[in-house]
Amino acid sequence: MKNINISDSTQIDIPLIRRVWPWLVGALVIAIECGLLQFYKNRLVPFSSEFSIRTYLDKYGGQQFWLATHSHYFFKDASYFLILLAMMWAASEYRKPHFWHPITRCRVSINLVIINLMSFGALVGILMWLNDPRVLIEQPYSLASLIYIASPALWLLFIGSVAGILFPLKSLYEWALKNRVLTIFILVITILTTHQEWIEAIVNFWSDLLLQPTLDIALQVTQVIGLNARLLPNGEYGPMFGTNRFVVEIWPACSGYEGMALMIALLATYCFLQQDQLRINRALWIIPLASLAMFVLNGIRIAVLIAIGHFYSPQLALNGFHVVGGWLNLLILLVASLVTLNTFPYFLKNPLLPKVQRVEDLPFLLPLIMLMVVGMFDQIFTTNFDWLYPIPILCSALAVFYYRSYLVGMIEKPSSIASVIGVLVFLLWISLVPVDIAKSQIFM
Repeated sequence: MKNINISDSTQIDIPLIRRVWPWLVGALVIAIECGLLQFYKNRLVPFSSEFSIRTYLDKYGGQQFWLATHSHYFFKDASYFLILLAMMWAASEYRKPHFWHPITRCRVSINLVIINLMSFGALVGILMWLNDPRVLIEQPYSLASLIYIASPALWLLFIGSVAGILFPLKSLYEWALKNRVLTIFILVITILTTHQEWIEAIVNFWSDLLLQPTLDIALQVTQVIGLNARLLPNGEYGPMFGTNRFVVEIWPACSGYEGMALMIALLATYCFLQQDQLRINRALWIIPLASLAMFVLNGIRIAVLIAIGHFYSPQLALNGFHVVGGWLNLLILLVASLVTLNTFPYFLKNPLLPKVQRVEDLPFLLPLIMLMVVGMFDQIFTTNFDWLYPIPILCSALAVFYYRSYLVGMIEKPSSIASVIGVLVFLLWISLVPVDIAKSQIFM
């Protein structure tokens, strides 16, 4: 295995695997501990096939069991947050020479190992011993009940010891302080993704807030283009909107909150990654402006959908434009925002820097980009069967042909085995695609 330099001042010719094997062993032991705790924690009570001890106490137990039955939410969120934080730290620091120092030079304290083993043993013992929650409810101040009530302290010790063994907490803390905004963003994302009911509440709030203004914009646009569109009595999931020839039901997702959220996330990520080149306080203003534009374009998208269904083809409107219209709005606005940020000196720290003349990755990215973007456009004009599928393939091939002089030098003549494997994989891929009888009939 290749040796690496992990010191700023001295060269240490010790393979990396020999330096990280204690961490790997610790990770394996902790994975086994977590698996056992998960098994016993979610074990069903002997008298019911619906409840675990925690869920039974949460439903029928008294207030004294509240912390013990709900603390797992905090520990789950904290664990996911720490893992995401470590991943972001690794992604931003792995190219730097000091990246491996916290791992290879880390010496786990024996006290930390003792705390881990003792807390793990105590938790397993409690979960194995207290397997009938009815006894705890009948005797809420017995020794067994008091031990269960105090169990969150043991969970805190166990998870704290796991974090101390697996993660370079000092490096993570310093990185989190340096990147406070991103750390807060990771925390918010962690909480939202682990609490689906919160996401549903947020989605319902924004959809209710944006739906009526979106319909007002769509109504105004349809009047401008000469359509006598109108709002009709509510359908099953939302209001009906359209003309006497074509009517659609506007669901909450049609209010545009998904596109606005994606625009905010993508532009915020870009501004963070390019904070060395951008005047961040100015660049962030592009986010609300792009989100507002996304909202307006969503109203126009609904109006165009009605126009296509009214004047041309309801089937093309629903199965074509409706499928990709929102993505086209996002793509157009995202590209416009990125061009704006990188063109106007107002957003750049040093606008006099020479422009990049050649993007080394572009010859590899452009064929795929052409395939995806042109393929998205051709879906606007197709319904059941994508007759225009050769067009994005041709555009992708033209991109490859344009960069042929750059790519030829990297292409080696494939071996016979590689060619055979490629053909076999192609045939296997085709054979695994299920037969669509309806589309086959259209094609025939």
